[in-house]
Amino acid sequence: MVVPSPATARFDRTGFERLPPESPLAMPTQSLFGRHTRPASDDGRMALRRLVFFSATVGLILVAAPTPLLRFAEDGWTLFEIAAAAIFAPLFIGIALWFCNALAGFIWLNGPWAPKPLPLRRPRSRTALLAPIHCEAPDAVFARLGAIERSLAERGVSDLFDIFVLSDTDIPAILDAEETAFRSFERHATSAVYYRRRANKHGRKAGNVGDWVRRFGGAYENMVILDADSVMTAESLVALANRMDDEPDLGIVQTTPRIVGGRTLFARYLQFGVSLYGPVSSAGLAWWSGGEGGYWGHNAILRVRAFASCAGLPAMRGAPPFNGDILSHDAIEAALMRRAGWRVVIAPEIDGSYEEAPPTLVEFAKRDRRWCRGNIQHLPILFAPGLHWVSRMHIIVGIMAYASSPLWLLFLLFGAAIGVEAGPPVRDLLEKPDADAMATVVSIAMITTTLLFGPKLLGAAHILVRPDLRRAYGGAARVVGGAGLEMVMSALLAPVLMMAHSRTVFEVLRGKDSGWNVQTRDADGLSLGEAAQWCGWQTTAAVVFVFACVTHWWVPAAGWPILLSLLLAAPLASLTAQADLGAIARQLGFLTTPEEIAPSDVLRRAGVAVEQPTFEVAVVDALPAPAPPQSGA
Repeated sequence: MVVPSPATARFDRTGFERLPPESPLAMPTQSLFGRHTRPASDDGRMALRRLVFFSATVGLILVAAPTPLLRFAEDGWTLFEIAAAAIFAPLFIGIALWFCNALAGFIWLNGPWAPKPLPLRRPRSRTALLAPIHCEAPDAVFARLGAIERSLAERGVSDLFDIFVLSDTDIPAILDAEETAFRSFERHATSAVYYRRRANKHGRKAGNVGDWVRRFGGAYENMVILDADSVMTAESLVALANRMDDEPDLGIVQTTPRIVGGRTLFARYLQFGVSLYGPVSSAGLAWWSGGEGGYWGHNAILRVRAFASCAGLPAMRGAPPFNGDILSHDAIEAALMRRAGWRVVIAPEIDGSYEEAPPTLVEFAKRDRRWCRGNIQHLPILFAPGLHWVSRMHIIVGIMAYASSPLWLLFLLFGAAIGVEAGPPVRDLLEKPDADAMATVVSIAMITTTLLFGPKLLGAAHILVRPDLRRAYGGAARVVGGAGLEMVMSALLAPVLMMAHSRTVFEVLRGKDSGWNVQTRDADGLSLGEAAQWCGWQTTAAVVFVFACVTHWWVPAAGWPILLSLLLAAPLASLTAQADLGAIARQLGFLTTPEEIAPSDVLRRAGVAVEQPTFEVAVVDALPAPAPPQSGA
């Protein structure tokens, strides 16, 4: 079925809406734990890649792990040492996988076998761009959509990409602003653009997309899911549609978005970090995961009928936090599509995909709180029959993204307990320190730090060995300086995030719901009082621990940086929330990325380039001139 253009469509109204004629598509609710056929086995090439990848990981573990473990075992194992070793094992496996994944990506990107983008051509299929929103700033949302629409018009493919704004907003003032912004957007758009408000907000974002599939999905071959902060170029959208046209067994193609628009020091730190090590990490993941890749819920293209036939998510039964609607639904949708035989791939070679980062440490932690419950909720789904083993690995990685924080905290506490159990008071240790205990702690700290920072160093090396990338970042000095500052900030902020995530996991396991709150996507400043209100408990815990250490036992030298970070948690959160400090870092050449040194037209029009225009300027600039000929992509 062909969806008519806005000029001929029969618009239905419920409040304020713009809708095409419905084209229903069945989307049955799936059974997670029923009987299912096993997914197709790995092909020979992918099996060999995975053999190499996991063999390298096991080899790294066998080389690095025995040193600290043998030191623990020299005088026999105590209960605390056994507990510390048991906790450290999954953590060490995780960081070994993280390092080997980045190493695989570095080798893949810098060899003759590196993935290369294919020539673009006019797609054969129709694609809907879905922008689910919930209480977002309308001016920013429509500036980004206007930039995407203008890019499609300039490419001559507006007739193949329709834009749907799917609103779950329930704040009257924002609803009025959404209507005003959409009317302006609609008036000048070349693509068919639609707006739908949902009365029943069941299922949050997944329910929002599912409602669109059931009502309008039959008219489109593909859909691209956008977040409220997503920006994509026409070239990236055409490349995604070309892949879906060429490979009929593809269910999902996921791009690897770059972070843009960071103004506070914290947002710029995240932005540069993703730009630094994101390419090698995503390339490594694409290299060994193949058709069982990841899906991150946005900036990806999905085959509509495949999604409808096997990704209808059921509500979970049981006790909190495992009950209710499936949150962090993207990983489960990808696993179910792969179980049904559809391939899910990551495409690091497709450029022009962007998103934004939370502006402050506090907003970052709030976002993680929303994701945490969803990922922990996946624990029983891990055992659903029929899932591909790589899909199960993606689920485990998602769970460990949050479970690792309380595990690290327990490991550190057991390490302190080992010191108490084995060492004399501080005054005796100052006279005669325990060299073996110090060597054990130092060896663990060095090995762990090397593997944790290894992907960042590989990311910097990937840029430095490529003259084109060095120039894009403003030269080798900026790359090295930015990487150094990013790693220092990572070390300072990691303990704070460890404590925040640990608290979140504890509260989620107690059944506390994170809710569905309005996100703050832009901010400038966080008072010291506000920061202290959020992380004062971390500072208090650090003060109590330091007092106990100084008066009763010795703390390994490796523990003091962690305690210092927690003591300074509030000042760190406040200072990194300042846009002025972010601007100073940029002026000094630190934490700069190619997207802000030479921003593309789509980023300028979206208002996320360095000089951010107002909404009115962004929308007017995003409106196309007379449409170019529709002869090709």
